[in-house]
Amino acid sequence: MKSFIMSFFYRCIVLEVLLVVLIFSTRTLAQQGTFAENGNIILFPVSYGISVPVGDLAERFGVFSEAGVSIYRKTAKNWLWGAEGNYKFGTQVKEPGLAQNLYTAQGTISAIDGTPAEMAFEMRGGSLYFNVGHFFGYRPFSAWFVLGGVGFLQHQIYVNNQGRAIPQLESPYSKGYDRLSNGLALQQSVGYMHLSSRNHLNFYLRLELEEAFTQNRRSFNYDTRTAETTGRFDMAICLKFAWVLPVYTGIRESDYYY
Repeated sequence: MKSFIMSFFYRCIVLEVLLVVLIFSTRTLAQQGTFAENGNIILFPVSYGISVPVGDLAERFGVFSEAGVSIYRKTAKNWLWGAEGNYKFGTQVKEPGLAQNLYTAQGTISAIDGTPAEMAFEMRGGSLYFNVGHFFGYRPFSAWFVLGGVGFLQHQIYVNNQGRAIPQLESPYSKGYDRLSNGLALQQSVGYMHLSSRNHLNFYLRLELEEAFTQNRRSFNYDTRTAETTGRFDMAICLKFAWVLPVYTGIRESDYYY
């Protein structure tokens, strides 16, 4: 139940951030000519991506999604730096032997009332990166860019119990099944950004690669009756689209257009 509440809480945070950004964007004046003349911009991307796991991550999860929010600063010399956070979620779990000790002879797991529980194992995770990059092929309002950075990545297996109580998979027992893993992560990406001079058609499309050196943080897995002590090398390739709210800095009042 705790995992369900936390998942719902994280989703609410993402929705609230999206709502705030959208409201703020309707109150922001469209600036014309500033990208070309000044080049100093604060960027607030709100993104969604599809990730294909590679390496050890592919042995545990299938294709998953991620939603994120970021803040970046573009300098007059076309440097880009900032931070971004992503919430990862998916429905494909491939972990061998997961919760094998809880299944009945009929191949089901019992709910608190003794009836078969309708449930599913899903992927949950998150990442936080601090990135630095640069624009290339620069021209007003659009440019190719590259980014690279370092951060933190975490993933775990989440029990979607469809609202039914399954005591053996709730906290604190869920810790013996969730395979919580995290560690240092690296990120590299290349993309294209377009900032409109007259309306809110501001976006980027980018292809990114993640590499994470993670470790299982649980001392013991209840189902396999073993402890995972070896390090993991988790990778993912993500195609990401973002709507971008630009805030132009250091410009004159006459530069603003309604």
